[in-house]
Amino acid sequence: MHYEDMLYGATQLPPAVADLLHTAPLQRLRGIHQGGAIILANPAINHTRFDHSVGVMLLIRQLGGSLREQLAGLLHDVSHTAFSHLIDYVLELPGEDYHEQRYETVLADSAIQGALARHGFHYREFLDLDEFTLLEQPLPNLAADRIDYTLRDLHQLGVLSPDDVRWFVQGLRVHEGRVVVGSAEHARWFSQQYAYLIEHYFAGPRSQAASRFLRDLIRTYYVAGQLTLDDFHQDDAQLLARLHALSGQPVADLYAAWQQSQPPRPAIALKPRHVDPEILLGNQVIRLSTLDDSPSHP
Repeated sequence: MHYEDMLYGATQLPPAVADLLHTAPLQRLRGIHQGGAIILANPAINHTRFDHSVGVMLLIRQLGGSLREQLAGLLHDVSHTAFSHLIDYVLELPGEDYHEQRYETVLADSAIQGALARHGFHYREFLDLDEFTLLEQPLPNLAADRIDYTLRDLHQLGVLSPDDVRWFVQGLRVHEGRVVVGSAEHARWFSQQYAYLIEHYFAGPRSQAASRFLRDLIRTYYVAGQLTLDDFHQDDAQLLARLHALSGQPVADLYAAWQQSQPPRPAIALKPRHVDPEILLGNQVIRLSTLDDSPSHP
């Protein structure tokens, strides 16, 4: 199967990956925007959980990860709900982990089980994502998931060019099963990009405003029993259609009116995030935080 990725270019996908991609749970991710509610404020930020999931798989492949770990990368976000982390704000889950709570249920879908079984895998092999050390690492480490969403979000925002992305990916290394970088320059550059992503995008005013609006609108209907968790288990378009039916107006029109009249409101509290990349210098691994200032990539 031929696939064209906005970050990593054209590639042929192995049969096991192609089979999984064609299952309904993976295809549903095409309708879930990676940035959640920001699509209301900026329709150009339209990359999806599907794009990210394939990107993580491709990055793991570039790093030399096994087919099993590539499949884990493809599956890691399969349980995300409409508008990504919006459900966490509605339910006030500070860990932003609702999708993790339903991961096993989605992973046990018969189509996923069948696609995996055809290639010698069982869905239970993918229940503990923490065992896939290229895919997942606790903060402040690097990992394929964290790297891909940072590069992908900032590329979509116009902050990073394809050349920036290629330069950084070429600087990645694997040490004892973990993703590290080969120079202080790469470490400092990524640390700066990640900090920018958190401060100016995740916590930025446009993203915050759109998330507050949609959270409050949904919470009104959820508390009244007119929306249920099942409504989140669909995709963004279906949830928007449900809100349109309940309110009698397109959500985009409601958002435009809300922007004109909204009073000051506290920001949505986000899960704290920061990175401190490991750097492989010779046979030694050190943290960026232990170094003096070093030049960053322009």
